[in-house]
Amino acid sequence: MADRQDYTAIAATGAAVMAALAWSKSPAAASSQFPPELMQLLTAMASDLNDADRVKLADILVAIQQLNPELNPAVGGLKGYPANLPRLSTTRVQILAVNTAVQLPDIVIPDGFAVKIKAYPTNAGIVRVGPGKTGAIDPNQAETLLANEATFYNIQNTNILYVTSTALAVVGEYVTVTAEQS
Repeated sequence: MADRQDYTAIAATGAAVMAALAWSKSPAAASSQFPPELMQLLTAMASDLNDADRVKLADILVAIQQLNPELNPAVGGLKGYPANLPRLSTTRVQILAVNTAVQLPDIVIPDGFAVKIKAYPTNAGIVRVGPGKTGAIDPNQAETLLANEATFYNIQNTNILYVTSTALAVVGEYVTVTAEQS
């Protein structure tokens, strides 16, 4: 019977931690109180625990509510999405030759944000975006963009990406690289 109680305590504690962390990262986590549904779930799990395990579970819940201020919605921290940043960086990159990879500029992307790579509307060919020179040229590794199409990447820096084109328009082939900046 002790093994079952130990297993129940571990499972209940793990579920409580996961539920509380999932809730704390949701946009609805704006108040310092757990939602009633989450409290009912935790209460139901705790009803099967002995007194010592209930104390441990209560300690874990208190610890979750006192997380690092950056992660604790009770003190104005994480709300399930990153805060807006004050600046926007947009750069145009020209592709000078067919099937010749061009490295994107060095732009640091803040945590929780994505960079947008968009093919210019006047492009005549297909633009390929890929990791490294060979990744951009190889259609099996690259993302393909037609004129005016865009793709997003959650990466730390744009300089790991390369672009190329299958044709050159009279006015040139371009992509724009757009990212929010702090």
